[in-house]
Amino acid sequence: MGKKTKRKPLRPWSPAHYRIEVQGEITEGWADYFSGMEITTRKRADQTVITSLSGHVMDQAELTGLLNNLAEIHLPILLVEQITDL
Repeated sequence: MGKKTKRKPLRPWSPAHYRIEVQGEITEGWADYFSGMEITTRKRADQTVITSLSGHVMDQAELTGLLNNLAEIHLPILLVEQITDL
């Protein structure tokens, strides 16, 4: 079997760097609405647009707010990934 890596436990009150991917396009003009997250887009082979938001999130409450904002504009959430602890 493969080597398992030991992960730190998640701390809902701690800041971290996150990447969130959604199906659909969000332009840079929405950056303030998404707490200044870096916004990038790419196209899949089937030509659907995927938007990635990445950046510093203070805690789980702020992450929940970002996800709620995405739900409000009806974009399907494809991925939420904690990249690093800060």
